[in-house]
Amino acid sequence: MIKYTTTFNELKNKLNQVNPAKTDLLQRTEKSIMLIKDATSELEFLIRENGFRSQEDEIHFFRHIKPEINSLGIAYTIIQIVESQRPTSSKEGFEKLIEQKLEFVRAHYVDFPEFISYYNSSSTIKDDIFFLRTNVTKQNMFPQPFDAKYSTGYDLIAAYALAYKFLANHFEQSTGDGSDDLPDPKMQWTKQKVAFGELLYALKNIKAINNGNTELSVMSRSLGKLLNIEIGDPYKTFNEIRSRKEDRLRFLKQMIFELEMKMDELDE
Repeated sequence: MIKYTTTFNELKNKLNQVNPAKTDLLQRTEKSIMLIKDATSELEFLIRENGFRSQEDEIHFFRHIKPEINSLGIAYTIIQIVESQRPTSSKEGFEKLIEQKLEFVRAHYVDFPEFISYYNSSSTIKDDIFFLRTNVTKQNMFPQPFDAKYSTGYDLIAAYALAYKFLANHFEQSTGDGSDDLPDPKMQWTKQKVAFGELLYALKNIKAINNGNTELSVMSRSLGKLLNIEIGDPYKTFNEIRSRKEDRLRFLKQMIFELEMKMDELDE
C-alpha cells in the first residue's frame, strides 16, 4: 500500500509544480494529462504484480486513491477539449460547449444517487460491497466497460462525480480568457491540515460561503488552491475532529483567543 500511496502523492506534487508562469492553460493541461497517464500506468502495473495485503488496503485504494486520480484524468481531458475550441467559439457557443461537457460527465453517475450519497458521506458500512473487486455486480449496469481486475465499477462512478465537481468549479472560476492561473505560491497555509479542516467546516456550518449551498468538497478544493493546502477527503478530516476526546475545536479557539488578545493589546 505504501507504493500506491507514494505514487499518488508524487503525482499530486508534480501536478502542483506545473508552472503557470511559463506555460498557458492548455499547455499545462496537456502536461498534467501526461503525468496522470504515467501515474495510472504505474499503479495498474503495481497492482497487477503485487495485489493488496488486505481488504482494507484494497478498499482504501478503490475508494480514495483511484477515483481521485481518474477524476483528474477525466477533468483535464474535458478542459483540454474545451480550451482548444475557445479561440474559434463565440461566447454563446463556448458556454454551450461547457454545458454539453458537464452533462456528459454527469450522465456517467446520475443514475447512481444512492451510491453517490453514500460515497459523499463518512459511512464505511458498505465499503466491502462497493470497493472490493470480488463483489463486483453485473458489468452492464455501469455506463462504460471496465477491467474487473483493476476496477470495481463503482470507483469509476465516484471518479465521474468528483470530476464533475472539479469541472463545475473550474468553469465557474474561469475568467473567460484562459488565464486562470494557479494561486500565488506566496499564499501558503502554515498550520496543520486538520486546522484547515476546522475552518472549512466552520465556514460551511455558518453558511458563510454561497449561503451554505456550496458542497464541502468544492469549498475544500477552492480554498485549498488559494492557500496551497490539500487535505484529501474533507469528510474524513471532519471525523478526525469529531473523534477528539478533548478540545475538538482547538484551532478555532486559539484563533479567537489570540485575536481578542491582539485587540486588547491595541486598546491599551
